Amino acid sequence: MAIINEQMSAAEFRKLLGGDASKHQPANRKIMGATKVEYNGIKFDSQLELAMYQLLADHKVPFEFKRRFEIVSGFRYRGKKIQAITWTPDYYFEGIDLIVDTKGFPSETFSIKLKLFKKSMFDSGRNVDVWSVRKKADLITCVLLIKKRMAGDPDVKSEKFFEV
Repeated sequence: MAIINEQMSAAEFRKLLGGDASKHQPANRKIMGATKVEYNGIKFDSQLELAMYQLLADHKVPFEFKRRFEIVSGFRYRGKKIQAITWTPDYYFEGIDLIVDTKGFPSETFSIKLKLFKKSMFDSGRNVDVWSVRKKADLITCVLLIKKRMAGDPDVKSEKFFEV
């Protein structure tokens, strides 16, 4: 009896069992269940991100969309270029040092990048709050809290409901 020492992929295994591998894999593994949409020439990663954008615009709340933060600078290691680690949250509110990211289902890298981001802010002496909104029902509450915070309301320091 000969032993065959070959490896097969999960897709090949499913095909061998008679299943269609494409049915079992989500179209976008990075953002599970998200539907990319375009509105006014702007591309959004999800319906939730678009809904937040529209609410902020309707309430005339100033924000920066998709601001890129460098968490770890790029460098060279043994002659090879190592790229910087960056994070691009959905919404940044400069005047109140607040980031809001719309995440229905956070990706695996989200928690790691968030920890690295918080460490970089700590190291630089900045105190940036990061909120995450996970469902459309919470968007209006989030926007109203942002407006209160921008108005200088002392009772809105940090909302545990949205903190990550």
